[in-house]
Amino acid sequence: MTSPDPPRTRERSAVPPQLDELEPAAVAPAADHAVERTPAEAGPIDALRSNARVVYVLQALAVVCGVTAIPGLLIAYANRGSARDTWLDSHYEWQVDTFWGMFWFWLVAFAVGAVGDYTLGKGLLGHGPALLVAFAGIAWYINRVVKGWSRLSDGDPVTDY
Repeated sequence: MTSPDPPRTRERSAVPPQLDELEPAAVAPAADHAVERTPAEAGPIDALRSNARVVYVLQALAVVCGVTAIPGLLIAYANRGSARDTWLDSHYEWQVDTFWGMFWFWLVAFAVGAVGDYTLGKGLLGHGPALLVAFAGIAWYINRVVKGWSRLSDGDPVTDY
């Protein structure tokens, strides 16, 4: 009678224990395994990333209801200091710049509209140039929100301004 094999000591590996029994060719590299954590276990980077996501949602809603951009700006300003020296720093800067850029677009559109109303009348001729500036601003704003959200979802910083 042969003695049973001594119990194997499991070495620490990057592969989860349930995958240790699979053949090596069937085991994916450890980098492909996402670790799911509960919110209580989430680190500060996860909280910052979640807050950046909230700001992008508020900015997207501002296309329909402009007032939601203001809480988004406040959240971005509040988290900007905590995100310094992380890849999320660029997202908070991007969000703040997006808000102020749209503010200036609307200010210019209002000024062009006022000048157009005064000089060209209150019809389409007077409002037309202001509407062009406003539509250009909306397109620019939507582009920035989509680009920022996409980069955040990919885990990348926003690098091109």
